[in-house]
Amino acid sequence: MTEWTSGLVYVTTEPMEQLEDWLDDNCTGKWKAELINIDDSTPSQFRKELKILFADDADAGKFKGTFMASPEEAAKAEAERNNAKAAQANDEAAEAGKKKAKLLPGMLRPASGANDWRNRN
Repeated sequence: MTEWTSGLVYVTTEPMEQLEDWLDDNCTGKWKAELINIDDSTPSQFRKELKILFADDADAGKFKGTFMASPEEAAKAEAERNNAKAAQANDEAAEAGKKKAKLLPGMLRPASGANDWRNRN
């Protein structure tokens, strides 16, 4: 059984699928969204009141920073997430480059400072 560490109530007119897709893509732990109430009094809009539970407090923070922050705070949080993803991708690429650069047994390593034979006078 999952132990929920944090939760919140969120009201939106956005489709549930959009919210669930974001949760799937951005949460590292388990999450659960429950419909508490729906208001269909406004034509072509369904105002949904949701209870969202998180197994990881950091995921709740990400959600609040994206959906419950001022536009400036949301933009800053998104930029920080993008920077973190880019840094992770760079680290992974550097690590992959190190693995490729390793010499296999029996391979010769060029002498350091050796000149290219084509540039000799």
